[in-house]
Amino acid sequence: SSRRCSSSNRSQGWPLSAQSSPESPSPAGAARQARPAFVARLESIMARPGGLTAEKAASAARSSSYEVHARRADAQAADEQVVQAGLAFVPRITARGTYTRVSDVGVQSLGPLGFKHPLNNYSVGAEAIVPISDYALRLVRQFKSARHSAKAAEWMASAATSTAATSARLQFYAGARARLQLVVAEASL
Repeated sequence: SSRRCSSSNRSQGWPLSAQSSPESPSPAGAARQARPAFVARLESIMARPGGLTAEKAASAARSSSYEVHARRADAQAADEQVVQAGLAFVPRITARGTYTRVSDVGVQSLGPLGFKHPLNNYSVGAEAIVPISDYALRLVRQFKSARHSAKAAEWMASAATSTAATSARLQFYAGARARLQLVVAEASL
């Protein structure tokens, strides 16, 4: 019978909202009344000026992650190995100097020959080592390997940074989802 009533009301051109009795509010009317309270509740939970955002969480994770710090240290160590491999191309130069003072023993003689032993002895020497065979066989490969290792370490640091930021964003959104699910559950009661 309610079906006939609504169809007859439609045929007369009455609006659908006029069909409900004034004593009992329609579901649409109740939803409209509950909507501002629901939106206000959502805004009180989610819209906090200066509060935590996904980007702030990601930034904090990038700056405080132990994994990121370790990967950056690895990248810095790899850069130092590139410098060290480059220095292997420089010839090694060594210098040495000695001084010796001996006691005066007087004139020494060997048969008819006599000679005086010097009291002060000085010795100075220098040496340059140029590893020509290493230039051709080892150093170029070693330098290229160090550069590739440094690049790989940079990529690992970048990946660790991205992973930390993404993980922080996921945790932020999981927390937001949990808070919103609580609000929706409370509103449905």
